Formats: sequence, structure tokens, C-alpha cells
Amino acid sequence: MLDRMPDASPDPSASTPAARPATTTSRTPAARPGSRRGLKIGLSAALVAVLAGGYVAACAVAPLPDLEPRLSVDAEQTYRPDPEVSARRTVNQQQKPTALGWAGESGAWSNDFDTPRQIASITKLVTVLVCLDAKPVEAGSDGPSYALTEQDAEIRRTVLESDGVVADVPVGRKLTTRQFIELALLPSANNYAISYARHVFGTNAGFQKAVGEWIAKHGLKTLRVTEPSGLSEENVASATELVEIGRLALADPLVAEVVAEPWADIPGIGPIANSNPLIGDANVIGLKTGTLSSSGYNLLVARKDRVGDREAVTIAAVLGRPSAAARAKDARAVLRDAPKAFAEVALVDQDSKIGTVRTWQGETVELRAARPASAVLLPDETASRKVRVGALGAGAAGRTVGTILTEAPTGKSSVPVVTSRAIAKPDLWWRVTHPGTVFQGYFGG
Repeated sequence: MLDRMPDASPDPSASTPAARPATTTSRTPAARPGSRRGLKIGLSAALVAVLAGGYVAACAVAPLPDLEPRLSVDAEQTYRPDPEVSARRTVNQQQKPTALGWAGESGAWSNDFDTPRQIASITKLVTVLVCLDAKPVEAGSDGPSYALTEQDAEIRRTVLESDGVVADVPVGRKLTTRQFIELALLPSANNYAISYARHVFGTNAGFQKAVGEWIAKHGLKTLRVTEPSGLSEENVASATELVEIGRLALADPLVAEVVAEPWADIPGIGPIANSNPLIGDANVIGLKTGTLSSSGYNLLVARKDRVGDREAVTIAAVLGRPSAAARAKDARAVLRDAPKAFAEVALVDQDSKIGTVRTWQGETVELRAARPASAVLLPDETASRKVRVGALGAGAAGRTVGTILTEAPTGKSSVPVVTSRAIAKPDLWWRVTHPGTVFQGYFGG
């Protein structure tokens, strides 16, 4: 009997794994590619919406840049009349020597250049001014008094022997400074011009020294005075410098009052009349005659004139005329034509265009003067204007955005610069579609 191992039978319990209880597992399906794209798009759209809303909001509140105007005129201008057109023409139409000028300014127009001429009794204006410079008279007073002496009476007799104009000398009577001046300037009493200078300076040498200092002080080049009355043929000046002497005389309140008087009453002497033939003519305010047989008839005369809203004092000198009538006739002609030298200058024209401004939207708005401005100028005067316009923004038509400052001899003024039409703020759509401009203002660019 063969011995063999029994076949190994598989042990079910050994060869077959033990059965495990069944379990159920819940699992999320994997996202599909299309679903992921939709989520991204949604998120992006939300982000864009947020950003767009922020952008619009930023555009809405961003400050706009200022609008910078552009001037179409010069920022500063000076205006002056042409003196050759009027003042020089007026004197050139007259016989020589003739000069014309105005109080308050320098210079004069003459057809005789700077030729020294005998001035005769116009000298007395210089005498009075020199004496008042040495011994001024307080405003509102008649000045110190001087007693008339035998020396004053002797001066009268000496002048009378020279066939000069004189006035009585009541020895012992006191006369005020004003009365001495009235006697010297109104009837042109030579003896009182000499006596006045004697009472102030003591001697003719003292007077001449004072005259020299006074001439230097006022920069006069042709004036020469050797004695106080004008009887000397050596007393000379150019017609141009006589106009300047007229200015100096009118600038002194006392002298200006006296030369305008038609007459005065001097106690102990009586009434005295002004020898100026034009006193009594409309607006004539004095000055002085002068006559010598060697030089003819002279007149320095002043008149108030008005052109527009401007008042000025015209001063004319006519020298060496052949007669008193010719002197008066020529002086009146110069005064008659003098206002033609006044020039009314337009500093700002009505509604004149001053500049423009370009709005944010690209439209052009004109800037205009709100009203006119002008000035009346004498031949040697100037006027000026300055335009000041700054940055601007939105606003109504007619809004003031600048100023035109004017300056003339009569004073200063200002003219507003206004917009010709409204400047509107841009709407939201414009702001959104013009970020370059909008955010330029936001960042101060």
C-alpha cells in the first residue's frame, strides 16, 4: 500500500478572506472645466462693476483744472498824445516870440527856441517870488508890514525921472506885504517893486544875490535879472522860461490871488487897476504885462480851460509885439487855440475784447471790458493801463474775472473784465470720457 500524503484540501476559512461588511461612501463629483470658467467670469464681472463704479464716482468728484485765459491785448500799455499836432502848431501860427504851456507840468512849446528876450515888467513876478522865498507869508495872512520912508519917496522920484510907472508914497504909512505886491503887480508900479526888494534885502546887491540863488534853485538857464523893476534892458529870459515863471507864480497862493484881481484899494493911495488887458476875459486868471520902448509889448497870461472832465490852466507868453493891441490880440489867439492841444485818449473801449478762455469742453469764451475808460491828456502827459486776469472756473455770463487798472494825471480807476457768456461745468458723461483732463485737475496737474 502506497503511503501518500493526503491531498491538502483548501481550508475555506483559511484560503478565503473573511467577508467584510459592505460600506457606502459619499463623494463630490469633480468640477467640470466649463463650470470653472463661469465662476471666473462672474467674479471678473463683479470686479469690473466695482471698479467701474469707483471710476465713475472718482470722475464725478475729481476737481477740474483751472481754465487759463489768454490775453488778446498787451498786459501793460502807455498812452501819450502827439504834441506836434496841436501845441506846436498853435505857437508856430503866431509871431515870434510865443510860448505855450500848462500849470502842473514841465516844459513848454515855443517858436523862439531858448532865445533870451527883454522881459520888462514881467521881472516884477520874479522879484515878488524871490522876496516871498526869503520872507514867506503865512496862508490866510497879508504878511509883515513895512513903513514907507523918505528913501521910498526918493525911489519914486528916481523912477519918475526915468519915465517909469509909479504910485504915490505916503511917507510914514505902513503897508502889508500883500499891498506891496498889489502895487508892484497890478498897476506895475516900478517904485514899489524896488521898495519891496529893499525892505526885504536891504540893497540891490543883496537882491541880486538872492535872485541868483533862486534861479539856480529852479534850474532856469536863460533868466537874468539885474534889478527888481524891469526897467533895465538887461533883464532877460526866453519865452519858454517865462511859462515856467508863470507856473511858479500860480503855485504861490498869494501871488495867484493878486494877479487875478481886476483892481485893489490901497489905504492912503487909493484904487489901483490891473494893467493886464485880458483881465475880464472869460476864465483868465492873470499874470503880468511888460513894456519897454526897446523891446515892445509883452504879456504873460493864464486861463482856466475845461475839456471833457479835465480842467487845466493854460499859460501863454507873447513878447515883443509892436503895440498893446497886437499883444492882446495874439495872446487871445494863443489861448483860444490852446484847448486843441488837449487829447482825449481812449484807455478802454466799450465792450472791447481783452482775451479768451478755452473751456474744458473745447469751447472759446471771450473776455470783455465791462465799460469804457478814457483820459484827457496835455501834450507832455501820459496815461497807462494794466490788465490783470487770473485762472477761472465755471460761472454765469457777465461774471467778473479780472480788472483793467488805469492811471492818468487826473487819478486812477478800474474797469472789470467779464465773461461774454456762461462757462458750464462738464456733465458726468464728459467727465467719464475725458479722464486725462479730469484727473489732471485731481492730481493738480
